[in-house]
Amino acid sequence: MKLVATFSIAFIFSFSQLCAQEQIGLRTGNFAGINGWALNPSSHTTTPFNWELNLLEGAFFFDNNYAFLSKTGLSHLTANRDNIEFAFGPDYDKETPPPSGSVVLDFYTNARKRYAQGMSSALGPSLFVRIGPNHTIGAFVRGRAFASARGLVNDFSYYDYFNRPFEVPFEVTPFSVSMAAWSEYGLNYLFRTETATGTLGIGINARLLQAYEGIYLHSQTAFPLAKLPGDSLSGGPIVFEYGHTRTNLSADEPAIRPNGGGAAFDIGLTYILGEETDYTWRFGFSILDIGRLQFNRNARLHRAAPDASSIIGFDNYNDFVMPGDYENMLARFSSDLLGNPDASFTGDRFAMWLPAAVSVQIDRNLGAGFFLNAVVVQGIPMGGAALWRGGLVSLTPRFEKRWLELAVPVSLYHGNRLQVGVAGRIGGLTIGSDRIGSVLGRTNWSGSDIYAALKIQPFKIQTTGKKSGKGRRGNGDVKCYKF
Repeated sequence: MKLVATFSIAFIFSFSQLCAQEQIGLRTGNFAGINGWALNPSSHTTTPFNWELNLLEGAFFFDNNYAFLSKTGLSHLTANRDNIEFAFGPDYDKETPPPSGSVVLDFYTNARKRYAQGMSSALGPSLFVRIGPNHTIGAFVRGRAFASARGLVNDFSYYDYFNRPFEVPFEVTPFSVSMAAWSEYGLNYLFRTETATGTLGIGINARLLQAYEGIYLHSQTAFPLAKLPGDSLSGGPIVFEYGHTRTNLSADEPAIRPNGGGAAFDIGLTYILGEETDYTWRFGFSILDIGRLQFNRNARLHRAAPDASSIIGFDNYNDFVMPGDYENMLARFSSDLLGNPDASFTGDRFAMWLPAAVSVQIDRNLGAGFFLNAVVVQGIPMGGAALWRGGLVSLTPRFEKRWLELAVPVSLYHGNRLQVGVAGRIGGLTIGSDRIGSVLGRTNWSGSDIYAALKIQPFKIQTTGKKSGKGRRGNGDVKCYKF
């Protein structure tokens, strides 16, 4: 049990260093500029500026419905990281409570398929410049790490699995687990034109990718599985495909080395009813992260597809210490299933799809600086080796002025996780969270979301629209907002 507890705690904290959902409070305002490109590459159609320089943006998100830490939050974990006492929930009950003041690792019991998703993103120095009335070009550099697990049946939930009787099979449906880290070097182009009722913007992000680390497991077919005495499993026949990079498996110190490349693009439309700086409705549609990472250095690809059912005894794997023994563990797995430690190896390269998604955005101007924004994001299943993006529906009331902005995103993540966030902007500095309770509160913690951005914008604001003369682009002085 202590081994399971240690692994589970490490699992949660390793994911919590990844992160980022959609950062609604950072992406959807009219002053979002470059920061809005991650949700829609044409989002800056309504920007009042002729140029913008982003200095730095960081975003972090993690969520799962397998395990949680009781009575804690991100700020509490961070502030007490050196002296927190953890307790393993299944070892305690009402008659034997955990130690006072401890943080209890426990497990969900609701009957849902299990998932986990984490992502981190760092947007470096990035710039856009408007060229004439209709064209805007920009460039950006970004580093990303993403991890996802989906499709794990509820029978793998901790209490369901360990309370399950021996030799009673259950069906394991296709599932996938994947992680990757990469950098992006991108160009943004926006074409904007006025229509009879407003303005249309068409934007695209074209990106070259540098792949660093990747690992995945994809189960391609459903199969029966049963728990056996002696810490063993019986099931199959299975069809497993799995790949990994090797750069940091045996390194004493973490190394960042390119192990491949790739390409990707995003495309988006924004349509504004009314004048750009005083519209009634703003509609957006975008397709995101269409592309693949190609790992062709320090990479290994495996496939295990035995013709019959197999028995795996986990006692044979207790001596493996991760990550140094990872490849030895795969060799043992190949021997157990295929009779040869090298039989599963199929190649020295593999590819992984990015977390593709489609998104719709609607923004309503309520007047006097108040707006109401709605966003829907739905992941696109790419199949095989792929990073997976969870679904999100959000509704965000927003107060917005040149020097001040406050947004309160209310969102439903993955169809069942209701969360409330807060984001604030003063000038070019934005700080927020789409799940503020998990950051500042102390509850059953299963993930968090936090983001910040700092950029430079001109003190002169663009005036556009029919009131200023169709096709005319001028500049007007911006007065500092009075608090």
